[in-house]
Amino acid sequence: MADHSKSGGNRLREYRRGHMMTQQEVAERLDELAWLLHKRRVGVNPDMVSKWERGQKQPSAFYLKLLCTLYDAAPADLGFAPTRRTTTATATVAGNSPFQVDVLDLAGPSVEMLQASLFSLWRQDMLNRRQLLMALGVTPVAIGLSHLEVPLGMSVPPQPVFHDDETITELQTLARRLESAYHSARPDKLLLPARALADAAQGYLDLAGTTRLRRSLLQVVSRAQLLVGRLSFFDLHRPLDARAHLDLAREAAIEAQDPLLVSAALGHMAFLPAEHRQLAAAASYLEGARHEIPGEAAEIVGWLDAVESELQTRAGAYDAARGLLQRARGNLASESNGTMPEWFDFFDEVRLAGFEGFTLRNAGDRDAARDQLEHALAGISLRFPKQRSVTMLDLASVCAEQGDIDASCSLATDAVVSLREAGYATAVDRLREFSNALPDTGHPAARLLEEAIVELS
Repeated sequence: MADHSKSGGNRLREYRRGHMMTQQEVAERLDELAWLLHKRRVGVNPDMVSKWERGQKQPSAFYLKLLCTLYDAAPADLGFAPTRRTTTATATVAGNSPFQVDVLDLAGPSVEMLQASLFSLWRQDMLNRRQLLMALGVTPVAIGLSHLEVPLGMSVPPQPVFHDDETITELQTLARRLESAYHSARPDKLLLPARALADAAQGYLDLAGTTRLRRSLLQVVSRAQLLVGRLSFFDLHRPLDARAHLDLAREAAIEAQDPLLVSAALGHMAFLPAEHRQLAAAASYLEGARHEIPGEAAEIVGWLDAVESELQTRAGAYDAARGLLQRARGNLASESNGTMPEWFDFFDEVRLAGFEGFTLRNAGDRDAARDQLEHALAGISLRFPKQRSVTMLDLASVCAEQGDIDASCSLATDAVVSLREAGYATAVDRLREFSNALPDTGHPAARLLEEAIVELS
């Protein structure tokens, strides 16, 4: 038995290395598979994987099936007899899998709507990974691509039956909960569920028997694609992915005849050319977004004004930026505002203060910028670590420019703590800019900040 265990362990190690995975990555993928296929929460960790590979312990029949699915291999390929029986401690709730965080817990029973789409996307991501390895000239051991369509010993979860309004209500509930999670969840934990929501809603379109049901499904598709686009661009720095998903959000919103969603997609698309200082192209997107908005949606108009103010600020047109910010404030205070859709949760008076602080700082009015940014920071809940981190870093930059190194480094260090919780590429860029511009890197507070940054990386 000892030799057999060692044989299996040795092959497990070869398969893992052939797939260019760490033991931590294998543990996380097994956690994901256990949830996707069995709705079980397990506690696989790198130490368990290591013991399996060294032959100190044998994986249970349950874990062996998961390993076969992960590596697209038969038990014998991994060094184990096909009918072997083992016993292992029962699964526990633990681990760091993206499927064991509050993102899916928030969805409650409705999360079952996503199970089939989640599994399909998971498999596709694994296939893409392996195809990339092969394109790079890496030949994983017994890569087993022939098993990709149907996992060994397991069936693909079926998509739940479409029950008209009941199904749409569940999908809308999922959309709202995932949108709310955006403000605090790590992007790597939220991206796959958001993609799965878009795919699940898209999959029901042919079953919608009325125009009303079809429009409702398309709105969910648009909202989910908008969320994926935001995650791709602001959180993960994947502009090409962001462009594709935002365009899908726009197309679904057009077909759903939802001008506010069309406007939101176009407004976010303006950030894509703006990143490369293609300001005319960005302005064109904003113009298209404004054209879509009905007269009662003044809050969304205000958001577009604030976005354009940032573009004008980056172009050095500070007077134009101030004028847009003043107009945005007027739109927020307008009595003509109708009821805003539930997905419009990314702009309010506090966020406007953040836009104003950014413009004032760049225009050289540091005292006013500090007032606005302190006001913004005071209004941001601790439940929104992404927004807080960006605001703290903007405020830290102002404090550094005023010579207040203690305050600036303290704020930046707090921002690093927030980034550990949520991860946010936009804030990481701000942190890099702040660190590069810090005038006194030998200051004690600066050294503490450097230690925090090292831990973050």
